Amino acid sequence: MLYEIIAQFAKADAPSFRTPGYEEYLSEARDYFNMKSRVATNPKEITELHIIDAQTVRIILRSQDHLKISQVSRSLRVFSMYLIDESHSLNFSGLISGKRLFKMSASEFGSSEVLDLALDEGENREDDLMVLKTMILLLDDAKVNRKAKELKNEILGLLANYREEK
Repeated sequence: MLYEIIAQFAKADAPSFRTPGYEEYLSEARDYFNMKSRVATNPKEITELHIIDAQTVRIILRSQDHLKISQVSRSLRVFSMYLIDESHSLNFSGLISGKRLFKMSASEFGSSEVLDLALDEGENREDDLMVLKTMILLLDDAKVNRKAKELKNEILGLLANYREEK
């Protein structure tokens, strides 16, 4: 299963995610999470971590088993714990507010089995993955960008025509 998590620092006056070093630190935390999660009862993987704007990070989480939407953010505990580890020079421990580092909202947006099938059936796995990632970003941008919304509607029309012809 695939989940999209939108995260912002819980502390109101938190610095920008674009602060020098923060993107690399988030990537380190992602890699640590992925390494630790491989041996979990329900393995999970952060497949994408993208800074949307100065205050917002978008995380794509793949889980072997279905997660309750209300529990998805709890699945990222190892990720958050890495970020507040005071032994790291960039630690975010000073950004905790009300025992939380992040405010998060999560949504389920597909099955990793469908993604794996789509990738396995294509002749060029890397091209297929690039198309899927681009589509995900387009769908995300379509929420706030008129041109992206128009492009999304055009693609939906093409897909509808394809289904009718099939």
